[in-house]
Amino acid sequence: MKILRIGEYSFNYGGGSTRREYNVLKYLAKKLDITFIPLYNFICSEEEAKDLEEYKKIGVHIPERVYDFIGTCKPTINPLKAIKREIMYINNFVKEAKDSDLIMNNDNSYLQAVALSALKEKTQRPAISLVQLDLSYTHTFRGILKTLSGSSLLLSVPLYLLRYYKKRVLFSNLKRVDLLLGVSHSVIQSLVKLGLRNLPPYYVLKPANAFDERLLSYSTLDKEDYAVFFARLVPEKGIFDLPKIWKFVREELPNAKLIILGRFFNDFVKRKFLSMIKNDPTIEYRGFVTRDELYKIVSKAKVTIYPSYFDAFPLATIESLALKTTIVGYDIPALREFYSQLNAVRLVKPKNYKAMASEIVKLLKMKTEDYKAIFDEKYEEFIKLHSSWENVAEEEYKAIREFLEKKGRL
Repeated sequence: MKILRIGEYSFNYGGGSTRREYNVLKYLAKKLDITFIPLYNFICSEEEAKDLEEYKKIGVHIPERVYDFIGTCKPTINPLKAIKREIMYINNFVKEAKDSDLIMNNDNSYLQAVALSALKEKTQRPAISLVQLDLSYTHTFRGILKTLSGSSLLLSVPLYLLRYYKKRVLFSNLKRVDLLLGVSHSVIQSLVKLGLRNLPPYYVLKPANAFDERLLSYSTLDKEDYAVFFARLVPEKGIFDLPKIWKFVREELPNAKLIILGRFFNDFVKRKFLSMIKNDPTIEYRGFVTRDELYKIVSKAKVTIYPSYFDAFPLATIESLALKTTIVGYDIPALREFYSQLNAVRLVKPKNYKAMASEIVKLLKMKTEDYKAIFDEKYEEFIKLHSSWENVAEEEYKAIREFLEKKGRL
């Protein structure tokens, strides 16, 4: 089978979805003939484009024409301009699409939907969209106000209008897709909540995500009395809520410590967040660290704080659990779907800072024997299911093969 995949790929600038793509393709490339086309916005930087070489090493084909475009653009937040140039760029790969049995993208961003739809229209090849983003909170005006945590309407209004337009573009192009592959049930239902009518056929992958097995060598119950946050440092992950939650934690535990790890993607967000924590000596921002350093820090923490407003199946939560570090997060659909039955995860209503802090304090105060008891049989079942990227790749391969068989292309 020949598969053309479109999407994001950068290890340093992407999120969990890009790490998932690489880990899955590492195994799928052994079974399928895969050609990968990065989005145009992701090859503006020559430094970022170096990650493409890692895909070639695992047997993924990158067309030479891609390299002609590297460094030829500047990133843009103008969706009209982004769409125009994405279509111009993707049309250079019609031949590769025609030579494939299937075209597929690796996330449900509006630009990926545009690129996938453009190639499908040119080639009439069947198309699958992998859905990894829950937009039901971050693309509503109320949700934007909450995630920006008190920022002015002058920022919230244009951001809402921008996201509303992107949503409409996404939906108009998703209608042309033959199959949606979801990493969770909740992420599929989020499209319905946002107003997508005539939902295409869909299949929910299980397992849909995994953790790197080398994490287990760091996993320990020998904990220290601190909490950690690690994710992309964006408002949607709840970073503006962290100082407010931590204020209530300190009322109970004045010497408690919070370590924050990650990369900022916006100067306004960075300035606002750093100004919020500058007078609190118990909050330490360490920036973007190596994976090994990250695992060491998280493994010794007693709790991961995860006040995220949007997620489909976040790798940060799987990795935290693999390191035997408990989680306190917001009760959003995706976390509820996967973690509501696990004692190692505590979920509270979004924006309930006191309730969040209360759960964090309980875990930080917990005696060693009680803490160990949290990691019970249900925890072990979860870890076993999500301990292999090969199993995730096999599940995706099965879904692709069954789809192509029904289409009569095998």
